[in-house]
Amino acid sequence: MVVVQSTSELEPSNKKHARWSEEDNAIVINVLKTHQSKGHQSDSGWKGIVWTACEVALRDSEKQSGGGPKTVNGCKEHWLAVFS
Repeated sequence: MVVVQSTSELEPSNKKHARWSEEDNAIVINVLKTHQSKGHQSDSGWKGIVWTACEVALRDSEKQSGGGPKTVNGCKEHWLAVFS
């Protein structure tokens, strides 16, 4: 059996980690409040549309922080790690 690895698996990751400021946290909280009032939260958590809205609201924030861009998954993980 031959195992094939993609080029990206062989190269080290140059991906920057997102850096979160208090302003970024405030933006996430405001997005969550807005979407909560629209019913985009269930007993099991926030709907996917909410994390996409967070990513959009934080677009280009890395230009100030110097970190990597804040993605849908990054926003969700940050929320769970910091605020849960």
